[in-house]
Amino acid sequence: MFGRRPRFGQAQPTIVEELLERYDAGEIDFPGLSIAHADLRDVHVEGVNLCGARLQWANAARIHLRGSYLSFITLFQAYLRLADLRGCDLGYADLRETDLSGADLREANLEWADLRGADLTGALLEGANLRRARLEHTLLNTKPRQG
Repeated sequence: MFGRRPRFGQAQPTIVEELLERYDAGEIDFPGLSIAHADLRDVHVEGVNLCGARLQWANAARIHLRGSYLSFITLFQAYLRLADLRGCDLGYADLRETDLSGADLREANLEWADLRGADLTGALLEGANLRRARLEHTLLNTKPRQG
């Protein structure tokens, strides 16, 4: 009855390529974008508007989104290990069961974000706003990163 869910990074590459082409042409507004299972590893798209985007199950390891507007984004079960999210607005974001291990979240706004079951092991959180964030069952060990 239900098809198998694709693995991380198995979204249609043309959608991701189009996003990057538009960004390279100077566009920064992509509200409501929907790319489940996107392969966004090592992508640099800083200062973009992805408000309300749906990127669940994305593989976005080492993505650079510094200073981006990501309120209401859905990153459910996404892989954001070592992501650069400094200064991002992640208010009301759905980050349930997301791997944010080693991510740089300094000065990020995570107010009202849902981080239940997320992995924040080794994440940099200095100056991050976690007021009213849901943190039940979140792995949190903020020892400094090695290297």
